[in-house]
Amino acid sequence: MKIWIVADLHLGHRRLCDGSMDNHFRRPNFEWRGFEAWDAVVGTKDIVYILGNVSYGSPRRWFEHLKSRPGEKVLVCGDRETKHWSWYKRAGMRYVIEQGAWAVLNTDYGSVMLSHLPAFPSVLTQQEDMRWKKQADTLGRGFSYGSHVLNIHGHTMGLGMEDHRSEDASSECIGEAPVLLEQLIDKHFRRYGK
Repeated sequence: MKIWIVADLHLGHRRLCDGSMDNHFRRPNFEWRGFEAWDAVVGTKDIVYILGNVSYGSPRRWFEHLKSRPGEKVLVCGDRETKHWSWYKRAGMRYVIEQGAWAVLNTDYGSVMLSHLPAFPSVLTQQEDMRWKKQADTLGRGFSYGSHVLNIHGHTMGLGMEDHRSEDASSECIGEAPVLLEQLIDKHFRRYGK
């Protein structure tokens, strides 16, 4: 069993493909290439943590596509997941972690906190409104400096001010396919040391 991470899939988000969003651009049909890449790397017994913001519009359609992908799926809800957690369970998510909460995984490096928003307001982009800063601050209070070594998150789409405690797993940072948890941790500690 392997553990995979992906965030901010933004399935169906047409503005990401038309060039109208500053600093973000994905090639047309990015969803289907992402699904093909997912199918090529994730095994049926693997676990995929999806760190929020799965779709823009047509959630039933996009979650049906996710449901048919290999692996057990754990959804850490982001700001785009507005339905009750039971809807996501019925849509194929094995576990659902509500918006503003987090998962903790124990690794060889120590505990890793998984969330949609970064756990530190300082990582958010300058354009973020106070609602996200307050929620990030709450997440930061859940980050234990005694046991957590890293917060892996989405939301900032590669524009955040990452530091020695955080790593962005948005599709803009990791590519169109989920990435192995170990690879994200190794990448982070090669950059910041451990």
